[in-house]
Amino acid sequence: MESTEPTLASPGAGLPLHEQLLIKFFILPRLSRKLSREEAIALFDAEGREALTLAQGLSEEDLVRPVLIDRVRGIEDSSRNWSVVMTLHHLIIVGAGIKQAIQLLNRGTVPNRETRIQDVKPDPNTGPEILRKFEDWLDQHPEGLKNLPWPQDVKHVHPWFGPMNADVWLRLNAVHNGLHRKQIEKIIEGL
Repeated sequence: MESTEPTLASPGAGLPLHEQLLIKFFILPRLSRKLSREEAIALFDAEGREALTLAQGLSEEDLVRPVLIDRVRGIEDSSRNWSVVMTLHHLIIVGAGIKQAIQLLNRGTVPNRETRIQDVKPDPNTGPEILRKFEDWLDQHPEGLKNLPWPQDVKHVHPWFGPMNADVWLRLNAVHNGLHRKQIEKIIEGL
């Protein structure tokens, strides 16, 4: 009997080199110049709320059904066969990690743990209860991110984009929510 599971790259395999370079040398620096911290927090929230609204319109069965989609630019191949709730779970995992890194960097401390893409993949058994957790996460996210000193010289290494200060991590978090909101839209199209 043949397997129905798609063959995808392993978690952490990364993005195509041209996408990594585009994000590292064009998108993130441009966002850092054009998007204030307050706007980045607002964008994070808006993208997250849109993802939540999309999810809330689905049946429990559709929420948990993995759907193989074409790769969304900025998302690695191993993430193409997720359900909507897996995607929301991933956003909580990544968002919490980035928030913690931002807070540490603002205290002048580099996180003592390497950031690894394969460590932020969602549990495939995530259920519809994640919608409430995601909404709570969005409500709590801005707490502890305002009125920070935002030192520019303390950096933590992203596995694809290299050393980044707290400001860049903040903008990346907003963009990350947007990428996965697009992924949720593609999953819904494929249901």
